[in-house]
Amino acid sequence: MLAIENVTKSYGPRVLYEGLSFKLNAKERAGLVARNGHGKTTLLRMIMGEESHDGGTITIPKNYRLGYVRQQIAFTRPTVLAEAMTGLPPTEADHHWKAEKILAGLGFSAADGQRPPGEFSGGYQVRLNLAKALLAEPDLLLLDEPTNYLDITAIRWIIRFLQSWPHELLLITHDRGFMDQVVTHIVGLHRGRARKLKGDTAKYYEQIARDEEVYEKTRMNDERRRREVELFISRFRAKARLANMVQSRIKTLEKMEKRDKLRPLQSLEFSFRSQPFRGRRMLTARGLTFGYGDARPLFQGLNLAVEPEDRIAVVGPNGHGKTTLLKVLAGVLPPSAGEVQFNPQVRMGFFEQTNVATLLDERTVEEEIQSADPRLERQVARNICGAMMFEGDDALKRVAVLSGGEKSRVLLGKLLATPLNLLLLDEPTNHLDLVTIQWLEETLLKTDSALVLVTHDRAVLQALATRIVELDRGHLYAFPGDYHAFLARKEAALAAEEGQAARQDRELAREEAWIRQGVKARRRRNQGRVRALERLRDERRQRREALGDVRLRLQAAEQSGKLVLVAEGVSHRWGDRWVFQDLSTVISRGDRVGIVGPNGAGKTTLLQILLGRLTPERGKVRHGTRLQVAYFDQLRAQLDEERSVADNVAEGNDRIVFNGRTRHVMGYLSDFLFTVERARQPVKALSGGEKNRLLLARLFARPANLLVLDEPTNDLDLETLELLEERLYDYDGTILVVSHDRVFLDQVATGILAFEGDGRVNEYVGGYSDWRRQRRAAEAPPPAPAPKPLRLKTPPLGPRKLTFKEQKELEALPGTIERLEAEQANIFAALGDPGIYKRLGATVPGLKARLGEIETELAAAYARWEELEGRAGG
Repeated sequence: MLAIENVTKSYGPRVLYEGLSFKLNAKERAGLVARNGHGKTTLLRMIMGEESHDGGTITIPKNYRLGYVRQQIAFTRPTVLAEAMTGLPPTEADHHWKAEKILAGLGFSAADGQRPPGEFSGGYQVRLNLAKALLAEPDLLLLDEPTNYLDITAIRWIIRFLQSWPHELLLITHDRGFMDQVVTHIVGLHRGRARKLKGDTAKYYEQIARDEEVYEKTRMNDERRRREVELFISRFRAKARLANMVQSRIKTLEKMEKRDKLRPLQSLEFSFRSQPFRGRRMLTARGLTFGYGDARPLFQGLNLAVEPEDRIAVVGPNGHGKTTLLKVLAGVLPPSAGEVQFNPQVRMGFFEQTNVATLLDERTVEEEIQSADPRLERQVARNICGAMMFEGDDALKRVAVLSGGEKSRVLLGKLLATPLNLLLLDEPTNHLDLVTIQWLEETLLKTDSALVLVTHDRAVLQALATRIVELDRGHLYAFPGDYHAFLARKEAALAAEEGQAARQDRELAREEAWIRQGVKARRRRNQGRVRALERLRDERRQRREALGDVRLRLQAAEQSGKLVLVAEGVSHRWGDRWVFQDLSTVISRGDRVGIVGPNGAGKTTLLQILLGRLTPERGKVRHGTRLQVAYFDQLRAQLDEERSVADNVAEGNDRIVFNGRTRHVMGYLSDFLFTVERARQPVKALSGGEKNRLLLARLFARPANLLVLDEPTNDLDLETLELLEERLYDYDGTILVVSHDRVFLDQVATGILAFEGDGRVNEYVGGYSDWRRQRRAAEAPPPAPAPKPLRLKTPPLGPRKLTFKEQKELEALPGTIERLEAEQANIFAALGDPGIYKRLGATVPGLKARLGEIETELAAAYARWEELEGRAGG
């Protein structure tokens, strides 16, 4: 059993916990939930004794064993199996079958068990640490994001394993589905305190929402009560006979707690203009084939149907025709064979990666958006400009002065301005800032239009797609369901395909051996078998082998000094506008800093200043010692479009030196999926994704201890993107990265520099999700205007002597008011207790109704009191 009592923890002025208390009882499996940056991992580290707390106690029973998955890699045994067995309890030190079972569940094959741990990727090395923790069978298992680096099969296995875990478990994960299947309780860290309840995350968040509602209603009632007390004091302070009541209320006012308002977050909403569609099928493509010249077709014989409620995502490796397929569907390119048929009711909008060139430089943003639909009113066009963050005079900017991201927003604005029922979107999130990506995702979820989407943003892909179609080796494969379901089915399909190819190869080998027997094969009765052999040979020639993985490796360089970059009071401006002011930060060796902000905010400018390529207006930047910088340029200016792929990497040589070894440039480029033929072609013949792969190849061929990456994820396919994340995770040097890919930033960044308007660049700990949660906590709308003082209307009657009945009524009113206020305070206290919703939930509506009645009665009592006082002339 674990007991945490009144624990406090602060970092400087920031209070992380205050009076944190909860207990973890025998055999309870608890999920630890909180916003990122609110201390989940810190709590685990304090339980392990790796970090101290400022106050309170953490009580762990004697001989109570703790298990914690280490992120640090420190292996001592020669093989994976031997290393895993070090986690076994001493009494089971030779039970290798337990280690083999858990390793198999986490994705290690029997052959992997005999390989050295150092040969595996960082992700698999973390899996090995997880296996050691599970094998130790501790009394309390502490897991911090255990699903990172696990594929779907391994996740399913670990769910079953933890469901049968016989001891206590404390789990941190952002995968709510995983957590809900494993835990018996939820421990939530909220407003610096802990709340534990039995059930899943849905129940916990429902309770938190209810608590927030109660808090806000209680605060509003407190404010109303405060105004009434203040009014009473100011009105009757001079009345001698009411002096006791006035003094009582003054004391009450002093004791009343001032609650801060829970301010809602502002959000920007917009929506696509939908065009009604009354049909069964919008688009039908039959037998589509497309190729350039005599080269092998990018795809052939494709069939695809789009229905009104479809949200289809097209995925596949770069350079295999995803953009081309959308262009063919949109009618921009004619197919080499086949046809595309549209229902006459279809109104299609097409967003293409490169069609910013269709914008006219001399037009303003407003004019471009209005040109999308001649019937569009100017005010509607201005509203769309505002939705796309061109507010006020920014809507009158000329297209010629806009950045790439701003032009992308103009194109999206034109789609918003057009009534549509079918959207074809090719990488719509490229060059968009993070906020706009989130808005776009939410808007596409709400639109009535059908959607065909190409994107490498996995968060968008998972949120939007209801059907995945994969363009792989010239063929289209359909997978119903979302992206996670696609990954599972794809894995099974590849395994089946490999088995079928192996059977065909065995049959071909057998038939080749037969044909080599010579004369017998030429007999008439064997001619059919000869023809079958020719068909097998032809199939083997036609079969395209599955595309290999990009093998990214980072070339090591001499370690830099501990301090890499120090910025002191750095400010810079464009004309009269300050891009950022008084930025001070220290970047140390090993830091991974993500730079985020709207397009045009100055992220690339900040990189240039930090690297010393641009001089700031004020302040200074100091560089550490032994820096070797590798810079990834989002504009691809480092590539010579006319030279070949190989020459761009090897500068005309046929060999490069990589990590102290000489490699042929063609072999090196094959690691990045460039064939010999492709490596000899000029860069201008490459697709956008291939150019980015080439930039990475060029970047990684140079030793560096500071990687500066400006939008490295644009146009990369999902497989390359995930591998890039893994290699950056293993990288020992320092990283500065500008990216709008939320998942990428969460995986790579350990700190964020965020452009937040008005020249402010603020620093946050953690990745993208951590920044957003910390930012939401700090954001607040302007304070609400002060409420008008309560004015009680008094009949215009002059002073006169009260009747006996009126005198008795006046004397009774203070007691009536006190009774009502006491009842009101009791109801407020009851509703402020979250437990009432569990114990006496049926009474809550009645209590709320009684509150309304009390407010009416109090208003009437005050009004009557003032009326009688006025008549008495007092």
